[in-house]
Amino acid sequence: MTPFSILSARLQSDTPVCGVAIEPYVLVRRADGTTVTADEVPEEGYTDARFSLKSRWTKSVVTKEGQVCWAHPDHDATVQCILCLRCKVDTKRSFHCSPECLKEHWHFHVDFHNQSRNNAGSDSNQLSKQNSSAMLNGLRSPGDLVHLAGYNATGETWVEVGNQRCYIPTQEDVGCVLRYECTAYDSASAYPDMGKTFSILTSRVRPSATPPMRSMIHMTPVRPTLKRGKFTVLSYNLLADLYASAEQFGYCPSWALHWPYRRANLLRELLAYNADIMCLQEVQSTHFTEFFAPEFSRAGYTAIFKKKTNEMYTRDTYAIDGCATFFKKNKFALVKKYEVEFNKAALSLAESLPPEQKSTALSRLLKDNVALIAVLEALVPPQPLPHPEGGVPPPSRRKLICIANTHIHSNPELSDIKLWQVHTLLKGLEKIATSADIPMLVAGDFNSVPGSAAHNLLVHGTVPLNAVELSNDPLGILKPATKLCHRLPLASAYASLVAGGTDNGDPAITRLRRRLDPITQEPKFTNCTRDFKGTLDYILYSKDFLAPSGCLELPDESEVRSRKKEHGGIPNESWSSDHIALMSEFSYVVPEGMPVPESPEAVLKVTRYTCKLLLSIGAVDKTRNSGLYQSLDSIEKSLGTSRKAYRIGKFLEHVSALQKKNPYLVPSISSSILELLVNVGEGVYYFIDQFQFFVKIGVLSVRQGETLTKVSATAELVGYAANTVLNVLRLHNLLEREIALISELKRRKNKSEAGGSFFDPSEDTNKVLLSEIHSLRRRRTLRTLCLAQDAADAFLAVHDLRDVYGRPTGGGMRKSVLAAAGVVSGCIGMYKKF
Repeated sequence: MTPFSILSARLQSDTPVCGVAIEPYVLVRRADGTTVTADEVPEEGYTDARFSLKSRWTKSVVTKEGQVCWAHPDHDATVQCILCLRCKVDTKRSFHCSPECLKEHWHFHVDFHNQSRNNAGSDSNQLSKQNSSAMLNGLRSPGDLVHLAGYNATGETWVEVGNQRCYIPTQEDVGCVLRYECTAYDSASAYPDMGKTFSILTSRVRPSATPPMRSMIHMTPVRPTLKRGKFTVLSYNLLADLYASAEQFGYCPSWALHWPYRRANLLRELLAYNADIMCLQEVQSTHFTEFFAPEFSRAGYTAIFKKKTNEMYTRDTYAIDGCATFFKKNKFALVKKYEVEFNKAALSLAESLPPEQKSTALSRLLKDNVALIAVLEALVPPQPLPHPEGGVPPPSRRKLICIANTHIHSNPELSDIKLWQVHTLLKGLEKIATSADIPMLVAGDFNSVPGSAAHNLLVHGTVPLNAVELSNDPLGILKPATKLCHRLPLASAYASLVAGGTDNGDPAITRLRRRLDPITQEPKFTNCTRDFKGTLDYILYSKDFLAPSGCLELPDESEVRSRKKEHGGIPNESWSSDHIALMSEFSYVVPEGMPVPESPEAVLKVTRYTCKLLLSIGAVDKTRNSGLYQSLDSIEKSLGTSRKAYRIGKFLEHVSALQKKNPYLVPSISSSILELLVNVGEGVYYFIDQFQFFVKIGVLSVRQGETLTKVSATAELVGYAANTVLNVLRLHNLLEREIALISELKRRKNKSEAGGSFFDPSEDTNKVLLSEIHSLRRRRTLRTLCLAQDAADAFLAVHDLRDVYGRPTGGGMRKSVLAAAGVVSGCIGMYKKF
């Protein structure tokens, strides 16, 4: 018995791919009789140990007697285009692996032949050119150009390309056959090669993986948004290797299902998307630590991971998958992480059931699914307001977002468990939302199709009482159905963006709309296999804080299904998962307490009413300072006319607000009606007020001018009155929210969270609470100023109405009060701008 020998050697895939590592599985017997893999044995030439493993990689070099297919370099050539030879086209392009392959690529050959004919010389090569033209005119079909050559890779020689067990094929290896040879090596022996040499041949090396190329499609958000702080969120179920079996995906070539190939293709795809935040599901724990975490760390990402609770035994080893979240280090910092194990919630729920039901309940509830929640701080916070030209932007406060990454149970027969898991997650997120008023993002594989009970709960906050899933509830965990609700203002990114935006004639947006379900507005599919095609993945967001401004284009079904297997699906040679990636770009909406900056009209308004105030209180004597008095009077009147120039801009602002009005974004019907009155009233006022200029130049009569003034002043008063009521309601809501946060902060200081909860807020949450309370107070102060401005403007509108109805305001005191109201309104408008 030899002291050291190789027992076996094999390749996990016999089809090598350029750029994908090949690592043979080698079993070795040591001198002590133990059997180990080659991972525990040193390699020859890289160790001082006596016994080692000698490895050699060689490749075939094709001589002129042997050729490979031009279109499929991993296949031997069997046919050749004769016309390519006669037209002196590059010889390599004339070979194909089959007549069908030549027919499929015939249009390329037509171009080759035409190019060769056009490049023929006008003098010395004129005869060749004429012969080429004759052949092109006489031979039109690829069947006329096939020569059965019977190439079988004869004439190949072998060149060494590597001397380690692991080898990564290069571009120069494409089309070549690789051979791996390994031998037990004894450095102390005169004949160091010991025992049998194991030799393994591969098929020809294929070109490198080609992941799908998809572009971002940008659209105008349905709400006003801030310019800075945009970020992208991606959700992708990667198909863990432990689930990628040949039995499940028999339509996928074995080499394309092999994990080393898929991981290289997935990495290229993910890096090409360049998302700021990535939520990945079905990430195998060993693949996370050994591959994804280091690879994405080099690309500038921070990684967090939550694995499932129970391992699976597959392929002679134990494996487990989970959810991984990656975010760019230069854009976000981790503030807090929450790990959700639905099994813990299941155990807690089972304790409340009768003893005779516990065993049945646990077998149905315990499914090992998890969720990973991260609170992130934006290192590039949004810019609250556009700053003046050349000015310094005001400092932004700390901006946090909360993102949840989950993978819900997949068994279609356990719809009650899916719904229970989704509801459990949402109630947990509600706890975080209560403690910190921050944007929420929920992404993942929910294993629920659009229109299902779980989908309705996510996007509408409730479950229809007639939902079929409610009838599948043997444990009674969904009763009463009215408890299945939440208060998070969530919306689906794809549905909201494409349904609410306009395509402006962009063919990419038109194409995207065709790939959405016309009823639910969700993608037609995110999972496409031989047995199923439908949407299971979603990206949801808080519509009170965020607005989608772009999304990743969706593929057509014909693009993902393999051409060679019409009844196949994904994964395949290009798509390395059974799901497709979703990605959306988000912008921060203009906060409720942050009005849109006013135009320079505010400056003119302050100047005009200041002049009017000085004149009305007698600050300038008309007799002694007649020149100054006349100048102030002239300025006041001219500014009154100049302000009309800004009316069209203000009118268009309100028209735009009406066009972008989204009924799903207002808290109540009364608020919607008030906002409608504000925009209609002020819009009518600004539109009609422009026509006063025609009265001044005589185009319109004085009586017509009085009529226009009546209409515009009435509309102005209605708009300001509605805005005053709306501001009072908003102040009330802000105050209620502030009181609730103060109460929550006091409760946290006096009493810690109940034990056993998988949401464990800490001091970081208290800091967030204080930050949100200060923010609410600032917003309340600004809203109070808006209320005072509306009251002043309403007072001026009443004065205009009294004038046109023959009840003019008399006396210096009343004129002074009117002028002061105008100054107050203008000063508040300037403060809102700067």
